[in-house]
This record gives sequence, structure tokens and C-alpha cells, in this order.
Amino acid sequence: MSKLLLHIGTEKTGTSSIQKFLRINKSQLEKNGFFVPSFMSYKDNENHIYLPLLAYEKSRKDDLIISQGILDENKRDLFLKGKLQELQEQFSRNKDKVWLMSSEHCQSRLKTDQELTKLANILLTFFDEITILIYLRRPIDIAISHWTNSARGFDVCESLPKPDDPRIEAICNHKKTLKNWIRCFGKEIIPRIYSKENLIGGSVVLDYCKLIGIKDSETLEVPARTNTAVSFEAIKVLTALNKRINPIENGSVNQKHFELSNIVEKRFTQNKPYLPSKEEVDNFNSYYENSNNWVLKKFFSTHKDLWGKDSFQSLRADHDDYYNIKLSNREETIIDILAEVWIDKVKQNV
Repeated sequence: MSKLLLHIGTEKTGTSSIQKFLRINKSQLEKNGFFVPSFMSYKDNENHIYLPLLAYEKSRKDDLIISQGILDENKRDLFLKGKLQELQEQFSRNKDKVWLMSSEHCQSRLKTDQELTKLANILLTFFDEITILIYLRRPIDIAISHWTNSARGFDVCESLPKPDDPRIEAICNHKKTLKNWIRCFGKEIIPRIYSKENLIGGSVVLDYCKLIGIKDSETLEVPARTNTAVSFEAIKVLTALNKRINPIENGSVNQKHFELSNIVEKRFTQNKPYLPSKEEVDNFNSYYENSNNWVLKKFFSTHKDLWGKDSFQSLRADHDDYYNIKLSNREETIIDILAEVWIDKVKQNV
């Protein structure tokens, strides 16, 4: 019987750590009866990004399509047919092993029943048994993490996204996510709460190992935490720079701009992270109350609270000026100079 264990996120729940774990332990995992399909990842990226792309509607064009250079429909069809053929060939050689695949974009990008059903039909062509694993996190924690990551990725967003922001709701409405996947796959789904209190050993990697049946995880390499928190000061500076610098050149991101992001993050690494206000926490709790209660009753009925003791306890003081993202005139001038110098540096390819 062919088996697949599919990890679908959600975003901001240690997915990078799980994916790195699968990559660096690929050979050892194969000795234990597992198979990690590296060909479904882009270059050195551990995310099995080609899996959700196989399920995209033909007319869909987003940053994932752009990043692969397959905006042209004919080129895209040819590329994805090649990936599907490679999947068929690798499956014929490794169907006796338990396949391990991981991509948070399966959850965050496949939003319609048509796309989810398409993915299910593709996978059910190969696998007799599919188990879906998903980690769930408190919505406001996801929103804060998403905001900081957006600043890293050249987005201009000058405040914490609202609970009804479509980008946030796509990741945070756990009730909708679980219902959609259960409806379209009709297969077993295992939701886990992403918090130290609820994770086995307080680690998402150790938790993942236990759930998929890796018995000797102590003999495998557990990677260090991949994504670290970004200070509010860094968010503030990056957001200001993103207003002034266009990172897109010839239809793709100039990789040198990531250097600037890294420089800013390191410069402000000791500064305080973003803390939400009581109003922001209350707004998120209220907006996702129905979703959270449904998940609690459906999957965690023995728990008193869905998120446990690790729920966000730290709130900023009212009228704390540190969390004012608006720049002073002096700061504006400094950012202008920095942006001009950086743009000139990139043009000269220094």
C-alpha cells in the first residue's frame, strides 16, 4: 500500500524547520523506509513548492509563478507536465516507501475547491493512503509574524494587518481550512497546536517526527530554528525603505535587495519585537472566535483553551511611542540618503 504524509503548514508555524529537517536527513530517512522527493523543491529551497503549482488553475498568475519564470502559459504547461512525469517516474521507483512532502503553500495558496480537488486527484493517482498534517497557531501571532516577514519581502504595510485582511484570513481561519481539506480530500487530517506547551518536546521538528512515526529521531540532525523574530525598529526601517526602493528588475526580484534586509535586521537585532495593543488582541479574538471554538470542539474537546498557556500575554502600554511607525523628519532624511546610496550601489552592481 502506497502512503503519503503531507504537511501543509500553516505559514508561520515552523514549516521551514520541518522542511530543512527533511532535506538534511533525506538519506537517513530513506534507510528508515521514508522518501523525501527533493525534485519537488526549487533549487536549494526545502519547500515542495511544485506540489501546489501542479494544482493551480491555468489562468492563475502570482508571485510563485513569477519566481519560476513560467508566466507564459505554454512554457508553464510544458514545465508542469515535466514535473508530473518526474513524479510518476520517481513514484515507480519508490512506491514501497512512505513519502514525506511539505509545503505551506498548499494551505495558503490553494483556496478554491477546484484547486484542492485537482491536487487530491493528482495525489490519489499514486497513493492509496494520504494523511494530512497541519499546525495551527493563534491568529494574532500569525498576523504579527506575517507582517514582519512582509517587511523583509519588500512589502509596504505601515500597521499590523486587520483580522479581515484577505491574506491573513486565508491563513488564520482554521475552521474554513480544515473543512475545505476534509471536504475535498475526504482523508485523515491531523491538526496540531503550534505552541511549546502543546508540541512534543516543545519542538515542532520533534513533534513532527513523533506524529509520522520516526522512532529514532535522536539519531537524526535537528536544525536550529530557521526564522527569528524581527524587531519593531527593523520593521519600521524596512517599511520606509520599501517605499523608496523598487526591488523588481526584469520581472524578478534583484537578489541584492535581500542583502539590505539582512543588514537592517542585524543592526536592530537587540531591539524590542512588536507587541500588540489590547484593542488589537481583542479584535483578533472576536473576529476568529467562531473559528477557534469550532476547532476546539471538533478536535481538542479535552482542552480548556485552544491555545493554552502560551497564548500572547505581553501587551504594549497604551500610547507607547516606541510603537509609532511614523518617522521623524530627521529619520526621513537618513532613510532618503540610505535609499539613494543603495539604489546607486545596485545600479553599479557593486
